[in-house]
Amino acid sequence: MTRSTIRTIAATAWLLTAAGCASVAPIAAPPQAVEVPAQWAAGIDATAATPGPLAQWWQRFGDAQLSRLVERALQANTSVNSAQAALRQARALRDVTAAGLLPTLDGSASAQRIRHRLGQHQEHGPIPF
Repeated sequence: MTRSTIRTIAATAWLLTAAGCASVAPIAAPPQAVEVPAQWAAGIDATAATPGPLAQWWQRFGDAQLSRLVERALQANTSVNSAQAALRQARALRDVTAAGLLPTLDGSASAQRIRHRLGQHQEHGPIPF
């Protein structure tokens, strides 16, 4: 192949690669306005924000086991600090478990120097030339 042929092939390959990176997305129409009920736009009523039956939402299910589990969880997690500590512990355990899935690299090296003198007899005889 000649140099000009190689250049032509390289330029064509580069142009095809660059063209593959181009994005031609359709232009979307702007979203249409949605009418909101007047009571939604009026704001939040201060009396509706007070904690009431929503603070004990699980009791609406009428399940005694669920109520026991929630009460137990509320007694065990008395503070944000303990929840953060439990989260840190769970993340550390996750990291330790994930570390076992990563590849490992081991290596070792050794060196030995033996000096032989010509003509000396060893177990196997003299060193051949």
